[in-house]
Amino acid sequence: QLAKWYETIGVEAVPDADELLGRADVLCFDNTSLGFEAMACGLGVVALNAPYYRRDVEHGLRFWEHAPPVCLWPGDDLAAGIRRAAAEETRAVTRGIAEHIYPPGTRGCAARLAAQATLEYAVEQGERPWQTPPPFPLRNRPRERGHRVRR
Repeated sequence: QLAKWYETIGVEAVPDADELLGRADVLCFDNTSLGFEAMACGLGVVALNAPYYRRDVEHGLRFWEHAPPVCLWPGDDLAAGIRRAAAEETRAVTRGIAEHIYPPGTRGCAARLAAQATLEYAVEQGERPWQTPPPFPLRNRPRERGHRVRR
């Protein structure tokens, strides 16, 4: 339904995230993890803040510690924000934030890292989720080889 509305305002709907990131220079987003994927891909990003977002409360990744350098509030100049986000010096800051969130060597293996963290937590709680040791070390870091890294 949104695609029809986008069409009425002259915006092409691109439902495939990979295609969208491959075509975009700057991604404007409100509250989607796709914004952080765009940061990791080196795109310029503009975070669009709703008026009810509380600046004094840390809600996790999107707020405020890891927010991209261009965050706009209602009434801010979107065109100026897009130009600022597209600038190479801003994109360099954005890439630095993304590398802090997704350290080199961890991209492309989120499911395995989540499984490892879950198993570590179970062991810390005294659970034995398996009868034999797992086939990988219980550390929150990727294998040196043998996994795909998306670039």
